[in-house]
Amino acid sequence: MKRLLIPVAAALLALATLGGCASAGDAPSPSYYQPPMYDVDVSYFYDALSPYGDWIRTEEYGLVWCPAAKPVDWRPYSDGEWIWTDYGWAWVADEEWGWAAFHYGRWYDDVRNGWSWVPGNEWGPGWVAWREGGDWIGWAPMPPEVRWHSSHGFMGTDWDAMPGVQHHWWSFCRTGDLPGRSVNRRLAPRHQAVVLINETHNVTRYTLVNAHVANRSFDVEPIRRASGKDIQVHRIVDVKAPPASRGRQLDQNTFSAYRPQFREAAAGAVPARVLGARPVLTNAERPTPIIVGKRDRQTSEARELGSREAADRQQLERDQRRETAQPPAGVDDATLRRRQQCQQDALDEQSVRDKRVLQSRQDRKKESARENAKVKPVTRGTQKTR
Repeated sequence: MKRLLIPVAAALLALATLGGCASAGDAPSPSYYQPPMYDVDVSYFYDALSPYGDWIRTEEYGLVWCPAAKPVDWRPYSDGEWIWTDYGWAWVADEEWGWAAFHYGRWYDDVRNGWSWVPGNEWGPGWVAWREGGDWIGWAPMPPEVRWHSSHGFMGTDWDAMPGVQHHWWSFCRTGDLPGRSVNRRLAPRHQAVVLINETHNVTRYTLVNAHVANRSFDVEPIRRASGKDIQVHRIVDVKAPPASRGRQLDQNTFSAYRPQFREAAAGAVPARVLGARPVLTNAERPTPIIVGKRDRQTSEARELGSREAADRQQLERDQRRETAQPPAGVDDATLRRRQQCQQDALDEQSVRDKRVLQSRQDRKKESARENAKVKPVTRGTQKTR
């Protein structure tokens, strides 16, 4: 009996040390158990993610992973949905690799390569910061500098000034639009975040529940009322291997999670193929112009990106004409002009960023092809390196 009470007391003490948690609504408290300890280390991610993107060696964070087959204006934690669980809000990704890159490690927007993932060994329901206010709710990936400590949580983190975080890191939607699949279809345009950040406040609150991280940043009841939906409570259950598909990860009552505590990678362990880092851009550098010529993938991506940017600009013009004709309550003319200028500047910054990342992606594909060409099978039974 004493052996049982010791871990329970330890868990309660950890909760007290972390300062408690926000209201959890009707989420049941999971029963205590030891976290599953499978024989895995961080190098497990190398082979698991290689089919879906590139591993790159960087000066800032060492080995990072960049997903392929994503639009250059894509954001982490956008293709999928937020569900309510016995560990609070958890992210369910549409991507096959989402079990890893959205529940372990951290994301940052690399100046050349775009969104890049830094591996980590601690499972979380979704490593994001949260803001809410004025019928809006928003989230942004935590950068690598924001670290979780199992004994005292996030110590000294200024959620209003996270290192490197810019407006386009944030995803915002109406409060009633948060629950449900494909939340990316209900997100505000990226440039609108530059205004919404100032009209919302931080509500980020994570805690430790029975040896696992829980996200209790905000209650489920306001989301139920705003959406008019009967939001189910999902029980997180442990599985011994990553779910093969979204359909095997989520059902009506349970969320299957592969969440061992990964060990550090062994010394010298690296992915089978690692691309080299490029020099960091200087302030004077500008993206290489995208030349639209023959009908190839680069041309297609550039055209699609241009179409989305044009649509955003047209929408912004319509919104600003409407605001000028009928200003929002409590907003004077000078404030409105500043806010509109901020949105236009944000669109311009996004355009420069997206074109630069698109060009870098094409350069990376060429480098990857050259690396693949160096590896040739020597016998019939030898597997060619990806």
